[in-house]
Amino acid sequence: MASTSNPAAILRPSNLAVVVLRTPNMQKMLDFYSKFLGASVPFQNEHYACLRFDSLHHRLALIAVPPASNPAENSTPSTGLHHIGFSYPALSSLMEAYKYRKQNGGVLPFKCVNHGLVVSLYYRDPDANELEMQWGRFTDVDKADQYLMSEEFTKIGMGNELDPEELLAEIERGS
Repeated sequence: MASTSNPAAILRPSNLAVVVLRTPNMQKMLDFYSKFLGASVPFQNEHYACLRFDSLHHRLALIAVPPASNPAENSTPSTGLHHIGFSYPALSSLMEAYKYRKQNGGVLPFKCVNHGLVVSLYYRDPDANELEMQWGRFTDVDKADQYLMSEEFTKIGMGNELDPEELLAEIERGS
């Protein structure tokens, strides 16, 4: 059955940004996807790796997770999809879509993070799949690479939580 909502009413993302996979086999998966996609690895540490095979800083990422001793007892799957990311061309567009979702159905993110490289609002679909709606700071891949290797990125780790209402208010004030 088709949805009765108007898909043109919400500001749509500009493209699919990233697919993130969980794995207890980080190096094996990294080797596989690097070779399979002909991808470079602009960033890697023991917890996270970014892979680039086109003009985006990373289109595929891997998150290291411990193997599950009993997957039924583990609320977070040990392997598989972590989240799907969609991009917006401007921070104001990302926040306009946030405002629309909130006002039309009360759909709110469960987590909002400034990762330094991107500002991300994380949602869950009805099956609990995670969706990252994001705006990227860098349009230049070389500058994104420099940032990934910077002390600033190292210091923030996976990022700092942010309040979407405060960010929306700043944007609406013209900040």
